Parts: sequence; structure tokens; C-alpha cells
Amino acid sequence: MRGAVENLALLFKCALACLGVCFGTSPSLGATVSQRNWIGLYLWGGAAPVFSISKSIEFSISTAADAGVGAIRVALEDNAVEGKSLNSLCIPDVSLTCFAKQLFSSSAWDNKEINRIIVTAIDRACKMRAHGPGGCLNSKWLLENRDAVLGEYISLFRYLFYRFGKKTEIIVTNWESDNFLYCGNAHKFRTNVRFKDECEILSAGDGGIQDKYNAFSRWMNIRYEALEVHRKEFPGTNVTVMPEYNASSVEGQPCGPSCGKAYRPLIEGHFRLIGREAGCIYSAWDLLKMSLKEFVRAIEQIRITCNRLIIGEIGISRQAEFASQLSFSRKIDWLLEASDVDGLVFWNEFDSADGSQNMGIFDKSGKCQNYCMFLGRRIAK
Repeated sequence: MRGAVENLALLFKCALACLGVCFGTSPSLGATVSQRNWIGLYLWGGAAPVFSISKSIEFSISTAADAGVGAIRVALEDNAVEGKSLNSLCIPDVSLTCFAKQLFSSSAWDNKEINRIIVTAIDRACKMRAHGPGGCLNSKWLLENRDAVLGEYISLFRYLFYRFGKKTEIIVTNWESDNFLYCGNAHKFRTNVRFKDECEILSAGDGGIQDKYNAFSRWMNIRYEALEVHRKEFPGTNVTVMPEYNASSVEGQPCGPSCGKAYRPLIEGHFRLIGREAGCIYSAWDLLKMSLKEFVRAIEQIRITCNRLIIGEIGISRQAEFASQLSFSRKIDWLLEASDVDGLVFWNEFDSADGSQNMGIFDKSGKCQNYCMFLGRRIAK
């Protein structure tokens, strides 16, 4: 009975939020009196569908800022803005710094509401060779190319500081590292024996899973070395590095003994190398499958490892059943109040071009939808 009452109450609140949208008012997604933690939006895969990179960025940022959002996450990728190629603008200098210059040249980024930018960045050599022998998942390759990798990040950090100075916090992170390590899907590696076996075969060219694990940990450490060089060059810089993970031992090993010692979350081994002070970003998609009680316990356990914790990716489709949306809402409510969490980023800001991917907080026109409706309950009046 109590659950039914809660469902009705939440449905009523959602309806009130929807009324605000239908009659032309947009719910504020920024912090309210009762909300501890900040909210961010991810542009990658769902940037505004307009005709140029600069106009797309401009509309994306203004829509977020108008909703009270102060944090934006963006990827330094060729397809960072839907339908637009950054590679063509950076030939022959296909580098993170060139991509950053293309994305951050717009004055829209100077919007006074935007105080935090999370940058998903993996150097070009590493990214292009990540799914075959070599690259940052291969210790031998990494040793031979260490200086080039280091130099690319030093250059990127320098540009980001010149562009934003000390007024905006810049957090450089990576794609979900456990997915990167475990052949694109850490959850499947952990739950599907056939996938695990195939991944181990594919990884043999890089010396096996363990060597890939060690190499990727060292690669992440190179970025900290670049940050140290940057901080010496620019004392007081607001640029920092926080690695993103998406698997932890709290989720268990559903495939049982067959996993053996093959599966090991990066968050555990890597933090023994870099120290707890670094902080981390956690992509919480798999954690959403847990009950609220299990979800809270998992986040608290991850926080023990990470001095500062940001939920880097979280979201739900408007096509999800109401029960799923309700469960999701309760977890987000907890995250927004939790002292263990600094902030959380919704994927995406806008629906992606693929019609089946209706995950955006806003539709293509900038209209509030999906969990944006639930956040309408937090409007400060």
C-alpha cells in the first residue's frame, strides 16, 4: 500500500513538472535549497542538431545554462558534435589540442553559468590502436611512445589553461576505463563466459589481460605526470585529472569461478599506484541494476577508494517503464543529497540522432523531457 501511495505521489509531482514544460516554463536543473550536489550534462552523442559546430555548441550551452546547469561534459572526438567532422578541421594536426581548439573556440563557453567542464580525452595513438595489439593497452608500445603521449597531454593542459584560466574548473578524464580494458564491455566480461574467453583470445597479442591492465594503469599515470609538469608551469591552475571507471568488486562476479583471476576492476589496482587524493569519476550504468539499498552501499564503498567522487554518466530513456523510472528517480534523489558524491552528469543533454536513443534531458528542440521532468520537483520558488 505504501509503495502504491509513493508511486501516486511521484506521478503527481511529475505531472506538475510536465505542466511547467507544456505551458512554456522550463524546470531549473541547478541546485536548490535542499540539494547538495551539482548537476552536469553530457554533450557527446547528443549535441544540438544545428548546421555548424559553433552554432551547435552555442545552442547546447545556452540551453543548459538557462536550465541552471553549471557543468558540461564534452568528448574530444572526431564526432564530438553530431554530424560534424573534427578530423577534417585538424589535418595534419589530428591531436587533442586541435580538437579542443575547435570545440572551445566559441564564446558560448564563457557563459557565466558554466563553472565546470569535464573533458573526455584519450590521445589519438592510444585511441586508434586500443582494440588491436599495441597502443595504451600494450606495455611495450607504451614504453616506446611514452614521451609522445606525455607531450600530447602537456600541450592539451596548457591550451585549456590559456583558454579558461582559473575561473572554470577543467577536469580531464577518459572513456569508461574498464570497458576500454575488457574488449568494450566489462559487464559482459564479468557475466558471459563466452565473451570473456573471446576477449582473452583477442588480448593475447598484447600479452594477455594482465599486461593490458598494467599498461593501461601506467598510461593513466602518464597523464598525472603531465599534470605535474603543467602545475609547475602554471601554479594555481584549475586543470586537473580524474580517471573514469565503470566496474568495481561490489558488483560481484556473476559468472562465478570461471572468471578466475581474469577480472579485476581498474579502480582497485590503479588507486594503489596513484593514491587516494586523486579523486575519480564513476560511470554508474551497471549500478542502476541494483536495488536502492545495494546502490547506496556500492557508492559508499567506491567513495572509500576515491577522495572525491563524480558520477560521470547516468541516464534513463523516456521509453522505460514507469517502475524503472521510479527506481531511477529514487537513486538520483539520493545522489543529489549524498555527502559521498560531488556531482553527477546526465547522458545526454539532447536525444542522439538515432531515434531509438531517446536518452536526452532535452529533445532536439530544447524541450524538457525524460528525467528533466523528475528534476522539476526541485525548482526553487
